Amino acid sequence: MKKYLEDLQQELKKRNMSENEIADILADHKEMIESAIRDGMDEADIRTKFGDPAHVAAELSAAEASETETSDTDSGEAWKSFPLTEGIKKIEVELVDDDVEYIGQSNSDVLEIKVNGKFNPEKYEVEFSSGVLKLNTTKQKGFSLFNRLREQISFTILVPENILIGELAHKGVNSDMVFKGVKIAKSKIITTNGDVTIENSELGESSWNTVNGDFNITKAKFESIDLTTVSGDIELKQVIVAKKFSVNGVSGDVKVSDTEFEEIKYNSVSGDFEGKECYAKTTSFRTVSGDVTLDNKTRRDGDTVKHSSVSGDIQIH
Repeated sequence: MKKYLEDLQQELKKRNMSENEIADILADHKEMIESAIRDGMDEADIRTKFGDPAHVAAELSAAEASETETSDTDSGEAWKSFPLTEGIKKIEVELVDDDVEYIGQSNSDVLEIKVNGKFNPEKYEVEFSSGVLKLNTTKQKGFSLFNRLREQISFTILVPENILIGELAHKGVNSDMVFKGVKIAKSKIITTNGDVTIENSELGESSWNTVNGDFNITKAKFESIDLTTVSGDIELKQVIVAKKFSVNGVSGDVKVSDTEFEEIKYNSVSGDFEGKECYAKTTSFRTVSGDVTLDNKTRRDGDTVKHSSVSGDIQIH
């Protein structure tokens, strides 16, 4: 490992990279190599797995040079525009470290993508074909150091407000999402360390999975919500869910107000549930140590509430 890092250091110096940049690259490589060795890799295989030092240095130098040539689009520059002859059947997005806004736009018949920040289009793949929009980060060979050489940007996807999007599949890491004024028949969101905001939108049948990402939902309509959360918090205000609101959580809290459901099914280890003016025909709470509070001014005939907890405090008013 020592010889590999020394060779890499010399190759980086040949390309006039700064001392700080070289130190960061060497530290990252040392960490990755040590991790690979712990997982069973033989030191003799370092060059095979991580690449020849000269080739690695050339790729990193080229990536850094490419970033210096990116355009700064802080004003929200139009990037792509697609006519909607077939509507929008599906949107597939997969990004790391970049935010996305889905915005309903009046008086428009095109699907438009804008960008904000220092943007290099070569780092992304986008296409719209047969009613399907795909946007994702270009796959890089080798390791993830390239992400460190660029700043976070944000995309705004503008959709005609009268268009129903058939399906949305969004997967993000360190990537926030915003939905405003859009209509989606079916949505699937998977996020790690990314927050989600939904306002004045309809997201149909929704399946969400979050790790450390918060959901903030206001004035929205859903057919159903199936949510799995590890530690992200969820807040719903003035929301209507026609069918089931299902939550399976570890430690994330859920706060609901002025909202109606057909059914609530809440299972959590230590997360708390707080409901005010939160109504459902059938409600089930199950926790290990999480607290549950349900405070409704009106008692409706036929509504049922079941609950159980090992050590959590449950109060139903």
